Amino acid sequence: MSFNTILLAVESILLVVTLLMIFVSNRESARSRELASQMDRTTRILARFEYFQIVNGALHKARTDVDCLVTGRRTDASDREALTELLESIKAAVHRGVKIRYLLPKLQDRLFMGYKYYSAGAEVRYASGFVAHSLRFVIADRSSVIIATPQSTGVDEATRKGYLLASDELALILEDHFETHWKQAVDLKDYASDVINETGLSLDQLAQELEIASSELNRILG
Repeated sequence: MSFNTILLAVESILLVVTLLMIFVSNRESARSRELASQMDRTTRILARFEYFQIVNGALHKARTDVDCLVTGRRTDASDREALTELLESIKAAVHRGVKIRYLLPKLQDRLFMGYKYYSAGAEVRYASGFVAHSLRFVIADRSSVIIATPQSTGVDEATRKGYLLASDELALILEDHFETHWKQAVDLKDYASDVINETGLSLDQLAQELEIASSELNRILG
């Protein structure tokens, strides 16, 4: 066997080894990226769950009123249990005589969550020119505030983290902001009627979007 043949064989072996190393490295890199993605998703879910727990705690302790300025974004599958608990907390608070108000952006897809809050006993209104893209908040008894933040700015971005602050001064400032928008907003009945008139949707089609019976929507529209 000539020297050139041996050299070619060695180079071929080294090439195969290099390719195997690249392949293994790429697989490990993909696994690392997948693991990092899973960890990030888990962290987001836990942070969001913590936010719901903070809001539930405020609803349980509330004595007079709770005002919520939120995006009203439809929750996903990972939030179903937390949403059910939240709606039960709203019902319990309303039963105790607490006045609960939700202010949502005037967007058609926010009718779904608006109905959920409404059916739990909260007052619901929709406002234009909304500023719930990067700042969402809950004011309890005009003495404590939950400041909620998304991962990034946008009305479609889910709330990721909540911070509970006991501050009469901050509550007063945010309450004034809330009241300004509340007075200019329309209720669930009027906004649902506007959507039907502006989009041409039938009552049955909108009821299907809200996942409720047509008779229930007809009752709301009164």
